[in-house]
Amino acid sequence: MTTVQAGCIGAHLEVEHPARRIVLAFAFFHFHRLCSVLTNRWLLAQSIPWMNGRLLAASLMTALLAWPLFALLDKLRQDED
Repeated sequence: MTTVQAGCIGAHLEVEHPARRIVLAFAFFHFHRLCSVLTNRWLLAQSIPWMNGRLLAASLMTALLAWPLFALLDKLRQDED
């Protein structure tokens, strides 16, 4: 679900700038977490925390690791052209 939404947003926004990619990766991490928490609460009746320090650190690391990964993928895409 979130992958499809990320692809749609990426197609409509200018995401060539690394800072925008980092922000989008950070935002989609939290959007995905929100979907997971709501699913657990509504469908499974389990109460799990939405945010804590560990999740915030994980979202920052994910966003920072996405930056070189996107650069590598861009380079591979340019080599195909």
